[in-house]
Amino acid sequence: MNRHHLYTLAGLLLGVILWLANSSGAGNVQAEDRTGSPLGISTCNACHGGGNFGPSMTAQLLDGNNPVLQYEANKEYTLRIRINTTTTPSRYGFMAVALTGANNAGAGTFGPPPAGFRRTIISDRVYVEHSSPRPSNTMDFPWTSPPTLGEPVRFFAAGIASNNNGNTGGDAPVQLVAPLVIAPMVSSTAHNLAETLKLRAWPTPSGDAWQVHFSHPQASLLRFILHDLNGRQVWTDSRWTNAGENQILIPAAKLPRGIYALSVSGAAGMATIKMAK
Repeated sequence: MNRHHLYTLAGLLLGVILWLANSSGAGNVQAEDRTGSPLGISTCNACHGGGNFGPSMTAQLLDGNNPVLQYEANKEYTLRIRINTTTTPSRYGFMAVALTGANNAGAGTFGPPPAGFRRTIISDRVYVEHSSPRPSNTMDFPWTSPPTLGEPVRFFAAGIASNNNGNTGGDAPVQLVAPLVIAPMVSSTAHNLAETLKLRAWPTPSGDAWQVHFSHPQASLLRFILHDLNGRQVWTDSRWTNAGENQILIPAAKLPRGIYALSVSGAAGMATIKMAK
């Protein structure tokens, strides 16, 4: 076999591998994290490109039909990943993972996969992805939270809007702009912190900024994180606060209208309030 034929054969084999990854999930075929998490080296754009579908991706954790930003221990939720496009593709592909902690351990348990999806284990972590190209732009997957309240859970996801032509050309890759972060439900300790801080914000609905007021019995380091209802982190800050009354300003001018959740955490626990714009 001459060199030209070897190159041709190699190209054909590569094309088959990429097509399989497109049709039955990159995790299953390549054993690679393509979600955009810290565990992966790339997303679906490693293989797919050239499409003009203008995709964007959103993620929600649903309790019934209601989006949540906190999880209760050992409770079943629905992870919803959706790809929105400016023009209509033929098919969609998805891949997602739930991670927690500094070592990015797998978080919670994904339930039995709906038709057309599968669970894939990569480096002892469970991923969910399509098992065949999906006609719907939405992936709903059952997820049960950890058995005890711990650290926040981060959902990473990526996917493609595909022309379904049997190869990876003409597809448009997409991923979450930021992971969906779900905090543990406020515990009794956190309730105590909420009562201690007496968090309050105004104006709400806000204009260019929220004024957040709180009191604290002693000087302390507090972390402030603002999420939207999709769980996207839109603002964060850490600062030493004085004993007594404190005030911080949270910029809101560039934020779209909607409901936001501000989490304040410190050595005594965590407190959360909702704010509107």
